[in-house]
Amino acid sequence: MFDRRALQLTRPSYRWLTEDTAWRKFPLLQRAGLAWQARLGTVNWAMTRRLVADIPRGVPEKSVVIVGLWRSGTTLMHELLAAATGFSAPQTWQCMNAANFRLQGQPEGISVVPRPMDGMVVSAASPQEDEFALLTLGVPSAYRAFLMPHRLAALHFTLDQSHWRNDSA
Repeated sequence: MFDRRALQLTRPSYRWLTEDTAWRKFPLLQRAGLAWQARLGTVNWAMTRRLVADIPRGVPEKSVVIVGLWRSGTTLMHELLAAATGFSAPQTWQCMNAANFRLQGQPEGISVVPRPMDGMVVSAASPQEDEFALLTLGVPSAYRAFLMPHRLAALHFTLDQSHWRNDSA
């Protein structure tokens, strides 16, 4: 399955997990822990939104958006731009804890893990795609298949750009 300490869920993500029949196969303690974590994550997200309410919204003028298919080099480009230009990018620990990263602060003892597909090193301080942050906050995402791979077909709509154009939320 997944390490629940690595991904802080909120209520919408938790609700998606519980809609599946496979949910009942999880040990009771794990289900209870994830339920508690989702409640806490939702409270943290509400607190974080209040903290950042006065920060101007919108895309900064000098922004770079990296878009590409999986396994096309977008992560490498993200790493290179962050290292070479000093562009700010969300870090892995922030994306995996989108609901409360402002409340908890950067973790100590940052672990480094090589990616299984290419050996590229990823640490808690590495630049990370924001899609993981959206996943933890409950936005429908193909990345949900990391949690329940057998439901990938039900997430196909998230790969269609017309879905995002038509969904104002």
